Amino acid sequence: MILIKLSDLFEKPISGEWGSETTNSDGVKVIRTTNFTNVGRLDLSKEVAVRNIDKSIIASKKLIPGDIIIEKSGGSPTQPVGRVVFFDINHNTYLCNNFTSILRAKRHSFPKYLLYILLYLHKLNIVSKYQNKTTGIINLKLNDYLQNIEIPLPPIETQKKIADVLDKAQELIDKRKEQIVLLDDFIRSVFIDMFGDPVSNPKDWKQCRIDDVYSIIDGDRGVNYPKESDFSDRGYCLFLNTGNVTRDGFNFDDLKFITIDKDRSLRKGKVQKGDIILTTRGTVGNIVHFDNAIPYDVVRINSGMVLLRNTDNSISNVYFCELFKNNEMSRKIKSFLSGTAQPQLPITNLKKINIILPPIEYQNNFIYIAQQAEQQKRLMKKSLTEMENNFNSIMQRAFRGELF
Repeated sequence: MILIKLSDLFEKPISGEWGSETTNSDGVKVIRTTNFTNVGRLDLSKEVAVRNIDKSIIASKKLIPGDIIIEKSGGSPTQPVGRVVFFDINHNTYLCNNFTSILRAKRHSFPKYLLYILLYLHKLNIVSKYQNKTTGIINLKLNDYLQNIEIPLPPIETQKKIADVLDKAQELIDKRKEQIVLLDDFIRSVFIDMFGDPVSNPKDWKQCRIDDVYSIIDGDRGVNYPKESDFSDRGYCLFLNTGNVTRDGFNFDDLKFITIDKDRSLRKGKVQKGDIILTTRGTVGNIVHFDNAIPYDVVRINSGMVLLRNTDNSISNVYFCELFKNNEMSRKIKSFLSGTAQPQLPITNLKKINIILPPIEYQNNFIYIAQQAEQQKRLMKKSLTEMENNFNSIMQRAFRGELF
Protein backbone atom coordinates (compact mmCIF):
# COMPACT_ATOMS: atom_id res chain seq x y z
CA MET A 1 0.00 0.00 0.00
CA ILE A 2 1.40 3.39 -0.97
CA LEU A 3 1.96 6.19 1.53
CA ILE A 4 0.98 9.71 0.60
CA LYS A 5 1.20 13.05 2.40
CA LEU A 6 -2.01 14.52 3.76
CA SER A 7 -1.25 17.73 1.89
CA ASP A 8 -1.47 15.82 -1.41
CA LEU A 9 -4.95 14.52 -0.55
CA PHE A 10 -6.61 17.86 0.20
CA GLU A 11 -7.01 21.10 -1.64
CA LYS A 12 -5.51 24.16 0.03
CA PRO A 13 -7.18 24.51 3.48
CA ILE A 14 -9.94 27.12 3.62
CA SER A 15 -9.77 29.23 6.75
CA GLY A 16 -12.91 29.86 8.77
CA GLU A 17 -14.65 33.19 9.32
CA TRP A 18 -16.38 34.81 12.29
CA GLY A 19 -17.71 38.09 10.90
CA SER A 20 -19.69 40.39 13.14
CA GLU A 21 -22.83 40.28 15.25
CA THR A 22 -26.17 40.48 13.51
CA THR A 23 -29.62 41.33 14.82
CA ASN A 24 -31.63 40.20 11.79
CA SER A 25 -32.39 36.95 10.01
CA ASP A 26 -30.05 37.67 7.09
CA GLY A 27 -27.01 36.27 8.86
CA VAL A 28 -25.25 33.04 7.94
CA LYS A 29 -24.90 30.02 10.21
CA VAL A 30 -21.38 29.47 11.52
CA ILE A 31 -20.24 26.16 13.02
CA ARG A 32 -17.98 26.37 16.07
CA THR A 33 -15.94 23.78 17.98
CA THR A 34 -18.81 23.63 20.48
CA ASN A 35 -20.65 21.80 17.66
CA PHE A 36 -17.85 19.19 17.45
CA THR A 37 -18.09 15.68 18.89
CA ASN A 38 -15.13 13.40 19.48
CA VAL A 39 -16.41 10.81 16.99
CA GLY A 40 -16.27 12.94 13.86
CA ARG A 41 -19.90 14.05 13.77
CA LEU A 42 -21.46 17.48 14.08
CA ASP A 43 -23.77 18.20 16.99
CA LEU A 44 -26.22 20.83 15.78
CA SER A 45 -28.40 20.41 18.88
CA LYS A 46 -26.04 22.92 20.45
CA GLU A 47 -26.70 26.47 19.33
CA VAL A 48 -25.20 27.35 15.97
CA ALA A 49 -24.00 30.94 15.76
CA VAL A 50 -25.57 33.31 13.22
CA ARG A 51 -23.18 36.01 12.01
CA ASN A 52 -23.00 38.87 9.53
CA ILE A 53 -20.45 37.95 6.83
CA ASP A 54 -19.84 39.52 3.43
CA LYS A 55 -21.55 37.66 0.57
CA SER A 56 -18.31 37.34 -1.42
CA ILE A 57 -16.67 35.60 1.55
CA ILE A 58 -19.68 33.31 1.97
CA ALA A 59 -19.47 32.30 -1.70
CA SER A 60 -15.78 31.34 -1.41
CA LYS A 61 -15.88 29.73 2.03
CA LYS A 62 -19.23 28.00 2.39
CA LEU A 63 -19.15 24.34 3.37
CA ILE A 64 -20.19 21.65 0.92
CA PRO A 65 -21.16 18.02 1.71
CA GLY A 66 -18.04 15.89 2.08
CA ASP A 67 -15.94 18.65 3.67
CA ILE A 68 -13.96 17.90 6.81
CA ILE A 69 -13.76 20.66 9.42
CA ILE A 70 -10.59 20.61 11.52
CA GLU A 71 -10.09 22.39 14.83
CA LYS A 72 -7.08 24.74 14.66
CA SER A 73 -7.34 26.38 18.09
CA GLY A 74 -8.68 25.01 21.34
CA GLY A 75 -7.78 21.67 22.87
CA SER A 76 -6.78 21.08 26.46
CA PRO A 77 -3.95 19.42 28.42
CA THR A 78 -5.79 16.09 28.12
CA GLN A 79 -7.19 16.54 24.59
CA PRO A 80 -4.93 17.78 21.80
CA VAL A 81 -6.18 20.29 19.28
CA GLY A 82 -6.97 18.90 15.84
CA ARG A 83 -10.37 17.26 16.27
CA VAL A 84 -12.27 16.73 13.02
CA VAL A 85 -15.93 16.46 12.02
CA PHE A 86 -17.63 15.54 8.77
CA PHE A 87 -19.98 17.99 7.05
CA ASP A 88 -22.87 16.20 5.33
CA ILE A 89 -25.66 18.80 5.32
CA ASN A 90 -27.42 19.34 2.01
CA HIS A 91 -29.66 22.24 3.03
CA ASN A 92 -28.92 25.80 4.18
CA THR A 93 -25.61 27.61 3.98
CA TYR A 94 -22.96 27.08 6.64
CA LEU A 95 -19.49 28.42 7.28
CA CYS A 96 -17.07 27.43 10.04
CA ASN A 97 -15.47 29.87 12.45
CA ASN A 98 -11.96 31.27 12.60
CA PHE A 99 -10.81 28.61 15.09
CA THR A 100 -11.30 25.98 12.36
CA SER A 101 -10.46 25.28 8.72
CA ILE A 102 -12.08 23.33 5.89
CA LEU A 103 -10.25 20.33 4.43
CA ARG A 104 -11.70 19.44 1.02
CA ALA A 105 -10.65 16.09 -0.44
CA LYS A 106 -9.22 15.84 -3.92
CA ARG A 107 -10.94 13.55 -6.38
CA HIS A 108 -8.67 10.52 -5.98
CA SER A 109 -9.51 10.16 -2.27
CA PHE A 110 -12.75 9.32 -0.47
CA PRO A 111 -13.68 12.00 2.14
CA LYS A 112 -15.09 9.61 4.77
CA TYR A 113 -11.92 7.49 4.62
CA LEU A 114 -9.83 10.62 5.23
CA LEU A 115 -12.09 11.60 8.12
CA TYR A 116 -11.53 8.29 9.87
CA ILE A 117 -7.79 8.36 9.36
CA LEU A 118 -7.64 11.90 10.81
CA LEU A 119 -9.69 10.67 13.79
CA TYR A 120 -7.22 7.81 14.16
CA LEU A 121 -4.22 10.17 14.10
CA HIS A 122 -5.89 12.33 16.76
CA LYS A 123 -6.65 9.26 18.88
CA LEU A 124 -2.97 8.23 18.67
CA ASN A 125 -2.02 11.77 19.79
CA ILE A 126 0.21 12.20 16.73
CA VAL A 127 -1.37 15.59 16.15
CA SER A 128 0.12 16.88 19.44
CA LYS A 129 3.55 17.05 17.76
CA TYR A 130 2.20 19.86 15.60
CA GLN A 131 0.63 22.11 18.22
CA ASN A 132 1.95 25.11 20.09
CA LYS A 133 0.61 27.28 22.85
CA THR A 134 0.29 31.05 22.73
CA THR A 135 -1.54 33.30 25.22
CA GLY A 136 -3.12 30.29 26.88
CA ILE A 137 -4.60 28.87 23.64
CA ILE A 138 -3.35 25.67 22.00
CA ASN A 139 -2.94 26.10 18.22
CA LEU A 140 -2.43 23.52 15.48
CA LYS A 141 0.31 24.19 12.95
CA LEU A 142 -1.98 22.93 10.22
CA ASN A 143 0.33 23.26 7.22
CA ASP A 144 3.17 21.46 9.03
CA TYR A 145 0.75 18.72 10.07
CA LEU A 146 -0.54 18.17 6.54
CA GLN A 147 2.89 18.32 4.91
CA ASN A 148 4.67 15.99 7.33
CA ILE A 149 2.15 13.21 7.96
CA GLU A 150 1.95 10.35 5.47
CA ILE A 151 -0.96 7.92 5.43
CA PRO A 152 -1.72 4.68 3.57
CA LEU A 153 -3.91 5.22 0.53
CA PRO A 154 -5.50 2.07 -0.91
CA PRO A 155 -7.58 2.14 -4.12
CA ILE A 156 -10.68 4.32 -3.78
CA GLU A 157 -13.03 1.31 -3.75
CA THR A 158 -11.12 -0.05 -0.73
CA GLN A 159 -11.30 3.38 0.91
CA LYS A 160 -15.09 3.26 0.52
CA LYS A 161 -15.29 -0.26 2.00
CA ILE A 162 -13.21 0.77 5.03
CA ALA A 163 -15.34 3.88 5.59
CA ASP A 164 -18.54 1.81 5.29
CA VAL A 165 -17.35 -0.75 7.87
CA LEU A 166 -16.36 2.01 10.30
CA ASP A 167 -19.66 3.84 9.72
CA LYS A 168 -21.61 0.70 10.64
CA ALA A 169 -19.45 0.08 13.73
CA GLN A 170 -19.96 3.69 14.88
CA GLU A 171 -23.73 3.40 14.34
CA LEU A 172 -23.82 0.39 16.69
CA ILE A 173 -21.89 2.40 19.29
CA ASP A 174 -24.29 5.33 18.91
CA LYS A 175 -27.32 3.07 19.37
CA ARG A 176 -25.84 1.52 22.51
CA LYS A 177 -25.22 5.00 23.95
CA GLU A 178 -28.82 5.95 23.16
CA GLN A 179 -30.04 2.85 25.00
CA ILE A 180 -28.04 3.81 28.09
CA VAL A 181 -29.50 7.32 28.01
CA LEU A 182 -33.01 5.86 27.65
CA LEU A 183 -32.47 3.75 30.77
CA ASP A 184 -31.56 6.89 32.71
CA ASP A 185 -34.68 8.57 31.34
CA PHE A 186 -36.72 5.53 32.37
CA ILE A 187 -35.49 5.72 35.98
CA ARG A 188 -36.33 9.42 36.18
CA SER A 189 -39.75 8.79 34.62
CA VAL A 190 -40.52 6.07 37.18
CA PHE A 191 -39.49 8.48 39.95
CA ILE A 192 -41.96 11.12 38.70
CA ASP A 193 -44.74 8.55 38.27
CA MET A 194 -44.30 7.27 41.81
CA PHE A 195 -43.55 10.48 43.71
CA GLY A 196 -44.61 13.39 41.50
CA ASP A 197 -42.79 16.71 41.32
CA PRO A 198 -40.67 16.73 44.51
CA VAL A 199 -40.81 20.54 44.74
CA SER A 200 -44.54 21.26 44.30
CA ASN A 201 -45.34 17.94 46.04
CA PRO A 202 -48.74 17.28 44.38
CA LYS A 203 -49.09 13.97 46.26
CA ASP A 204 -48.73 15.75 49.58
CA TRP A 205 -45.92 13.58 50.93
CA LYS A 206 -44.46 14.27 54.36
CA GLN A 207 -41.52 16.71 54.21
CA CYS A 208 -38.40 17.22 56.26
CA ARG A 209 -35.14 19.13 56.19
CA ILE A 210 -32.02 17.38 54.93
CA ASP A 211 -30.32 17.68 58.32
CA ASP A 212 -33.28 15.86 59.91
CA VAL A 213 -32.22 12.63 58.20
CA TYR A 214 -28.52 13.16 57.40
CA SER A 215 -25.48 14.41 59.25
CA ILE A 216 -23.43 16.66 56.97
CA ILE A 217 -19.64 16.39 57.03
CA ASP A 218 -17.46 18.70 54.98
CA GLY A 219 -13.93 18.21 53.72
CA ASP A 220 -11.08 19.41 55.89
CA ARG A 221 -10.38 23.11 55.30
CA GLY A 222 -7.74 23.53 58.02
CA VAL A 223 -4.06 24.37 57.89
CA ASN A 224 -3.14 20.77 57.07
CA TYR A 225 -5.20 20.74 53.86
CA PRO A 226 -3.01 19.11 51.17
CA LYS A 227 -0.89 21.35 48.96
CA GLU A 228 -0.17 20.53 45.34
CA SER A 229 3.17 19.01 46.36
CA ASP A 230 1.37 16.54 48.67
CA PHE A 231 -0.43 14.81 45.80
CA SER A 232 0.89 11.91 43.72
CA ASP A 233 -0.46 9.40 41.20
CA ARG A 234 -0.38 6.65 43.81
CA GLY A 235 -0.34 6.45 47.57
CA TYR A 236 -2.13 5.42 50.74
CA CYS A 237 -5.31 7.52 50.58
CA LEU A 238 -7.40 8.40 47.53
CA PHE A 239 -8.17 12.13 47.69
CA LEU A 240 -11.27 12.84 45.58
CA ASN A 241 -11.72 16.15 43.79
CA THR A 242 -15.02 17.49 42.43
CA GLY A 243 -14.12 16.30 38.92
CA ASN A 244 -14.20 12.70 40.18
CA VAL A 245 -17.90 12.97 41.10
CA THR A 246 -20.52 13.26 38.33
CA ARG A 247 -24.29 12.84 38.03
CA ASP A 248 -23.66 9.42 36.47
CA GLY A 249 -21.20 8.03 39.02
CA PHE A 250 -17.49 8.23 39.68
CA ASN A 251 -15.03 9.52 37.10
CA PHE A 252 -11.75 7.68 37.54
CA ASP A 253 -9.68 10.06 35.40
CA ASP A 254 -6.96 12.07 37.12
CA LEU A 255 -7.03 10.32 40.51
CA LYS A 256 -4.80 11.81 43.21
CA PHE A 257 -3.42 10.25 46.40
CA ILE A 258 -1.86 11.41 49.66
CA THR A 259 0.46 9.67 52.10
CA ILE A 260 -0.54 8.00 55.36
CA ASP A 261 1.04 10.85 57.35
CA LYS A 262 -0.89 13.51 55.46
CA ASP A 263 -4.09 11.51 55.85
CA ARG A 264 -3.59 11.26 59.62
CA SER A 265 -3.13 15.04 59.83
CA LEU A 266 -6.64 15.69 58.45
CA ARG A 267 -9.61 15.98 60.80
CA LYS A 268 -12.59 15.65 58.46
CA GLY A 269 -13.78 14.34 55.11
CA LYS A 270 -13.04 10.62 55.51
CA VAL A 271 -15.53 8.56 53.51
CA GLN A 272 -17.35 5.58 54.99
CA LYS A 273 -19.25 2.87 53.16
CA GLY A 274 -22.84 4.07 52.68
CA ASP A 275 -21.96 7.78 52.61
CA ILE A 276 -23.37 10.04 49.93
CA ILE A 277 -20.85 12.39 48.30
CA LEU A 278 -22.26 15.72 47.11
CA THR A 279 -20.37 18.46 45.25
CA THR A 280 -20.96 21.91 46.75
CA ARG A 281 -18.55 24.13 44.79
CA GLY A 282 -18.13 24.79 41.08
CA THR A 283 -20.44 22.21 39.49
CA VAL A 284 -22.86 22.00 42.42
CA GLY A 285 -25.20 19.06 42.90
CA ASN A 286 -23.30 16.11 41.46
CA ILE A 287 -24.08 13.22 43.77
CA VAL A 288 -22.82 9.64 44.21
CA HIS A 289 -23.62 6.89 46.70
CA PHE A 290 -20.37 5.38 48.02
CA ASP A 291 -21.09 1.64 48.21
CA ASN A 292 -17.80 -0.10 47.46
CA ALA A 293 -17.75 1.50 44.01
CA ILE A 294 -14.12 2.58 44.55
CA PRO A 295 -11.63 -0.19 45.29
CA TYR A 296 -9.57 1.78 47.82
CA ASP A 297 -9.46 1.29 51.58
CA VAL A 298 -9.01 4.94 52.51
CA VAL A 299 -10.83 7.74 50.70
CA ARG A 300 -11.24 11.44 51.52
CA ILE A 301 -13.06 14.30 49.84
CA ASN A 302 -11.72 17.74 49.09
CA SER A 303 -13.21 20.97 50.41
CA GLY A 304 -15.54 21.33 47.42
CA MET A 305 -17.71 18.43 48.58
CA VAL A 306 -19.62 17.18 51.60
CA LEU A 307 -20.55 13.76 52.95
CA LEU A 308 -24.15 12.98 53.83
CA ARG A 309 -24.31 10.23 56.44
CA ASN A 310 -27.72 8.64 56.98
CA THR A 311 -29.08 9.06 60.51
CA ASP A 312 -32.67 7.95 59.98
CA ASN A 313 -34.07 4.68 58.60
CA SER A 314 -37.04 6.53 57.09
CA ILE A 315 -34.99 7.48 54.02
CA SER A 316 -33.02 5.43 51.50
CA ASN A 317 -29.74 6.69 50.05
CA VAL A 318 -30.66 5.44 46.57
CA TYR A 319 -33.95 7.34 46.72
CA PHE A 320 -32.23 10.49 48.01
CA CYS A 321 -29.63 10.46 45.21
CA GLU A 322 -32.34 10.17 42.56
CA LEU A 323 -34.31 12.92 44.29
CA PHE A 324 -31.30 15.25 44.01
CA LYS A 325 -30.95 14.48 40.28
CA ASN A 326 -34.53 15.50 39.57
CA ASN A 327 -34.67 18.57 37.30
CA GLU A 328 -37.12 20.51 39.47
CA MET A 329 -35.05 19.73 42.55
CA SER A 330 -31.90 20.89 40.75
CA ARG A 331 -33.57 24.22 40.01
CA LYS A 332 -34.62 24.54 43.63
CA ILE A 333 -31.08 23.88 44.83
CA LYS A 334 -29.80 26.72 42.62
CA SER A 335 -31.87 29.15 44.69
CA PHE A 336 -29.75 28.20 47.72
CA LEU A 337 -26.39 28.91 46.02
CA SER A 338 -24.08 31.76 46.92
CA GLY A 339 -21.03 33.25 45.24
CA THR A 340 -20.67 34.67 41.74
CA ALA A 341 -17.22 33.74 40.40
CA GLN A 342 -17.63 30.19 41.67
CA PRO A 343 -21.11 29.02 42.73
CA GLN A 344 -21.22 27.17 46.05
CA LEU A 345 -23.77 25.59 48.34
CA PRO A 346 -22.85 26.40 51.96
CA ILE A 347 -23.68 23.75 54.55
CA THR A 348 -25.93 26.24 56.36
CA ASN A 349 -28.01 26.57 53.16
CA LEU A 350 -27.94 22.84 52.43
CA LYS A 351 -29.45 22.13 55.84
CA LYS A 352 -32.40 24.40 55.05
CA ILE A 353 -33.51 22.50 51.96
CA ASN A 354 -36.80 20.65 52.42
CA ILE A 355 -37.28 17.27 50.75
CA ILE A 356 -40.29 15.00 50.35
CA LEU A 357 -40.24 11.83 52.47
CA PRO A 358 -42.58 9.13 51.12
CA PRO A 359 -43.06 5.98 53.20
CA ILE A 360 -40.00 3.72 53.09
CA GLU A 361 -41.96 0.91 51.38
CA TYR A 362 -42.62 3.28 48.43
CA GLN A 363 -38.95 4.16 48.33
CA ASN A 364 -38.02 0.47 48.38
CA ASN A 365 -40.36 -0.26 45.47
CA PHE A 366 -38.66 2.48 43.48
CA ILE A 367 -35.22 1.14 44.45
CA TYR A 368 -36.08 -2.33 43.17
CA ILE A 369 -37.05 -0.95 39.75
CA ALA A 370 -34.03 1.39 39.66
CA GLN A 371 -31.61 -1.41 40.56
CA GLN A 372 -32.97 -3.61 37.78
CA ALA A 373 -32.45 -0.75 35.32
CA GLU A 374 -28.96 -0.07 36.72
CA GLN A 375 -28.04 -3.71 36.25
CA GLN A 376 -29.10 -3.47 32.61
CA LYS A 377 -27.12 -0.26 32.28
CA ARG A 378 -23.97 -1.92 33.64
CA LEU A 379 -24.32 -4.70 31.07
CA MET A 380 -24.83 -2.14 28.31
CA LYS A 381 -21.80 -0.12 29.42
CA LYS A 382 -19.70 -3.29 29.34
CA SER A 383 -21.04 -4.00 25.86
CA LEU A 384 -20.29 -0.40 24.84
CA THR A 385 -16.67 -0.75 25.97
CA GLU A 386 -16.34 -3.93 23.89
CA MET A 387 -17.85 -2.16 20.87
CA GLU A 388 -15.46 0.78 21.23
CA ASN A 389 -12.49 -1.57 21.56
CA ASN A 390 -13.66 -3.41 18.45
CA PHE A 391 -14.01 -0.09 16.59
CA ASN A 392 -10.43 0.86 17.52
CA SER A 393 -9.21 -2.56 16.42
CA ILE A 394 -10.95 -2.21 13.05
CA MET A 395 -9.37 1.22 12.57
CA GLN A 396 -5.93 -0.12 13.37
CA ARG A 397 -6.29 -3.10 11.02
CA ALA A 398 -7.78 -0.95 8.26
CA PHE A 399 -4.94 1.54 8.25
CA ARG A 400 -2.35 -1.22 8.35
CA GLY A 401 -3.87 -2.73 5.24
CA GLU A 402 -5.08 -5.84 7.07
CA LEU A 403 -8.85 -5.39 6.64
CA PHE A 404 -9.23 -5.74 2.87
